[in-house]
Amino acid sequence: MSDRIDDYELIRPLGTGASASVWEARGPTGPVALKKLHQSAPLGAEQRRRLEREARVLNRIDHRCVVKVLDFGVHDDSPYLVMELLEGRTLTDVLARGPSIRDGLHLARSVIEGLAAVHRMGIVHRDVKPDNVLVTEEGVKLVDFGLVKFMDAEEWGQHSAITAANVQVGTPAYMAPEICFGEVADFRSDVYSVGIVLFECVTLQLPFEGDSRVAWVRHHATTVPPAASTLRPGISKKLDAILAMALQKERARRYADATELADALIHV
Repeated sequence: MSDRIDDYELIRPLGTGASASVWEARGPTGPVALKKLHQSAPLGAEQRRRLEREARVLNRIDHRCVVKVLDFGVHDDSPYLVMELLEGRTLTDVLARGPSIRDGLHLARSVIEGLAAVHRMGIVHRDVKPDNVLVTEEGVKLVDFGLVKFMDAEEWGQHSAITAANVQVGTPAYMAPEICFGEVADFRSDVYSVGIVLFECVTLQLPFEGDSRVAWVRHHATTVPPAASTLRPGISKKLDAILAMALQKERARRYADATELADALIHV
């Protein structure tokens, strides 16, 4: 890999995934994070569209709890996305240190507020999980919009139809029941995922455990989550009720979107 991508000098790798890597880089305005598809990966039309719509999404969202996009381009036939460089730890790492119920609730509220901003743009994130949340000195940032889906066809045009039904996306431990069975995601699917994040933030454990994708699907489809208050003293019955609604098996019985969930948490 060249040590430069257009106007950006690559400094050091920050992480890698199945199809892309993230680098610390230096650009015209200073340090940034640059996400680039792997050179060895075939550049398919879907991958190109995925990064293009990630850039488009983030460029339109201005919220303190959502990562900021700065630039987008294509270098040697590989797309790349330039974002603000964030220094911090993943929410996964923070939860491993055992925050108090109050601190965990504060972290979860910030994630939900960021997701609400995403939903107000007509967008479903589809991969809300602690690994996609960074906790920095400035606060919480929701990141990684590689699986976003556009809900507002008038606003987003052809991009709203990129993802088909019968395709599973997301992370098994945080995947809504309907997504486990290949149905199309909507705002309420994100509510389920962030509901599990909220549950984990206050109890420091998942509502159920699975040792395979099949086991997770079975849990999401049939296992009723325990009341959070039975797992950690000090959790209120009101929060139990909010979690129960967010984690309903039938999406029609959940909060309509993250804004409704955030509103429900105001007086907890």
